[in-house]
Amino acid sequence: MKLPSFLVVVLLVGCTTGDSVVRKPGMCVMYDVCKAKGDLPCPSNTPAKPLEEDKSKAIIAEICPHLSEEELLCCSDSQVAALKSQTDKAKFMLSSCGNCLHNFRALFCDMVCSPNQSEFMDVAETEESDGVEHVTRLSYYLSNGYATGMYESCKKFPMVLCMKFFGKCTIEETYNFLGDNSFTTLKTDYHYKDPTPAPFKPRPADTMVPCDAEGDGQCSCQTCDAACN
Repeated sequence: MKLPSFLVVVLLVGCTTGDSVVRKPGMCVMYDVCKAKGDLPCPSNTPAKPLEEDKSKAIIAEICPHLSEEELLCCSDSQVAALKSQTDKAKFMLSSCGNCLHNFRALFCDMVCSPNQSEFMDVAETEESDGVEHVTRLSYYLSNGYATGMYESCKKFPMVLCMKFFGKCTIEETYNFLGDNSFTTLKTDYHYKDPTPAPFKPRPADTMVPCDAEGDGQCSCQTCDAACN
């Protein structure tokens, strides 16, 4: 008997989310790319793994420096290449504020590669195509400080945050757009209002760097309000 498509989705979600997921450091909720569906990842509640290619390790050191000391990650070499390709599209517009670029990249680095994925992410929806199950929607839990830190450091770039040519994006507009727009095949629901529901442990704020923090990435008054003081 062939089940209705909506019921197939419900059943698949029930198999990959919820209480059955092992949530502890070093565990993933997705891994690699399901080839039958382009760039969508495969649900995989399995231990993090080492990258195989030195090129991938170099990319992680470049765009995800806070993960560069991790020997095991929840992303494959092909995912690392795709992550660089996608974040490089924003680099052109964000490069004038290095700390913003760092924070923007970190948001996606943690989502795709963090070895502790299972602690702050959940597979919300999956579908099956040609016999291959793939993730179509994620729930991503951030601390309010983490979410606000990224937003505050990048709010001078509304074109990137919410596709506005003029004006400002609210934090709600920012995460709604980043999670679901015409450019993303993997949809993401960002949860960043305290308190975070159990059993999730949201990404902490210490990954985020203020836009006016001194160093190579320090932003100017033009791109960072805090730098104007």
